[in-house]
Amino acid sequence: MSKGLRVALIASVAVVLLGLIGGGVFMYLQLERIATATPAAATPAEGVGGDTAAALIFYKPAHFVTELADPAPKVRYVDVTVQLGFAAQKDADDAKNLDPIIRNTILQILRARTAQELSGAEGMLKLEKDLQEALVKQLRTLRKVSVTDLVIQ
Repeated sequence: MSKGLRVALIASVAVVLLGLIGGGVFMYLQLERIATATPAAATPAEGVGGDTAAALIFYKPAHFVTELADPAPKVRYVDVTVQLGFAAQKDADDAKNLDPIIRNTILQILRARTAQELSGAEGMLKLEKDLQEALVKQLRTLRKVSVTDLVIQ
């Protein structure tokens, strides 16, 4: 076997392996994205922060990445995960049907904030309160809004 043929064979095998690895990573990320968009109904939990003694059923919309309202030229982004707590499984299931409205409401509130407004514990608590006030209009049985991840870039 000539040296050129060997190099071509090795390069071909490397390209195929990289394609397989890349396809596997793509499928894994897609499945993870789909899994995070389903209700977390199997995870009843005690009310966060002692707000309620009753167990809550949480629905977790897919996480949000959006631009903040910081003035140009500095563009800032926020990556947020929110969970919505309900007293009954049926209410969490109903929230899934309203997912586009929920996502729209959350994105509108996030895009109106600056990085400074979201910073610190006070910023996160105010965000939870504002989300609760806005979302309870669509989800009357909503008991708790929890921001479980918040990253500002």
